[in-house]
Amino acid sequence: MSCFQFDGNIREIEGISVDSFQDNDFKRGSTFFLSHCHSDHMVNLIDGFTKHIPYQPDLELHCTVMSSIILKNKFAHSEEASYVLDQVLRPLREDEPTFIRFMWNRLPAAMKVTAIPAKHCVGSCMFLFRFVGKNVLYTGNFRLHEFELEGIDALHDEGDVLQLDKIYLDTTFLKLEKHTFPTRKWVLSFIFNEIDNHLEETDGEGVIHIFRPSFLGSEMIIRAVARKYKCKIHVEWNVYKQFRGMRNVIPYITYKSYATNIHMCRLDRSGHNNCCNQPNVLKLHPSALWYANSNSTNWVRRGRNNQTVHIAHSMHCSRKELEAFIGYFGPTQMTPLVVPEGFTMDEIQEEVDNIQQEVLD
Repeated sequence: MSCFQFDGNIREIEGISVDSFQDNDFKRGSTFFLSHCHSDHMVNLIDGFTKHIPYQPDLELHCTVMSSIILKNKFAHSEEASYVLDQVLRPLREDEPTFIRFMWNRLPAAMKVTAIPAKHCVGSCMFLFRFVGKNVLYTGNFRLHEFELEGIDALHDEGDVLQLDKIYLDTTFLKLEKHTFPTRKWVLSFIFNEIDNHLEETDGEGVIHIFRPSFLGSEMIIRAVARKYKCKIHVEWNVYKQFRGMRNVIPYITYKSYATNIHMCRLDRSGHNNCCNQPNVLKLHPSALWYANSNSTNWVRRGRNNQTVHIAHSMHCSRKELEAFIGYFGPTQMTPLVVPEGFTMDEIQEEVDNIQQEVLD
């Protein structure tokens, strides 16, 4: 496992915090950014804003429109949390540069910020900060294929690659030197083929269960499978309600288990649940964790009778993709955001520096 270890401080722009909501962050300033809604990037978010808003009425939380909807749905049960979010949320439209005012060294200032799709989960973004001649990119968690880099308009200036003075980089899989991940297109094609074969073998009556590693992150698979098979995908009620108001997800899911034979609901520890605990269930596990922990570099691992299929699928960049990203944008400096298990921050910083030197030579 890897550990997100960023303290929230963008050192080139004093007075803002990203993905960190501790007391020290509130002492530093009132302008906050959230890259996406996974729990390890939201630690103390509600408690922090609730505690400090009486003393800092100018508090702001900038995130994408989708992330703002997720936050409101997630905390809709709490009147206090809902009130706080209503006061601080400042949704950003993706790929639209926005001027944001903040206090810099106790002086009023303004910076240009662009939320760039990070393709990690619904609502996830990278932040491009442009301030006093500096261009700083915070990736958060991201997965970009090499062939997608040229198409990121916000990171180009009149066709030329934007000079980045600093990248705060997602280094989750930096140390997986022998492992590469298949593209999203390959993963979807493989899933479609497995489902097609299973439905043919079961005369269209077979049940399909697709593993969901976390609450967020499987939206691409949900949409693609729902469109391909012209049906909704079953998820639990507590998941369904947190997607309410999201037009790119809610039309493709249902909380009614009997309404479909394709499920993305949670299994218990034995690998079963009420709707999938029956014969002729194909269990597909698109996930990065099993692959990252395997000595094999095969993208597929089949279980007994081919009814359980593990598929290498990542929402973080592989090392090869990180090398391509660094080589393409050629930043002046980089800071790791994640420390893989068994390593220290100093070791990961050294590794990042070595890669930068290698790909830019």
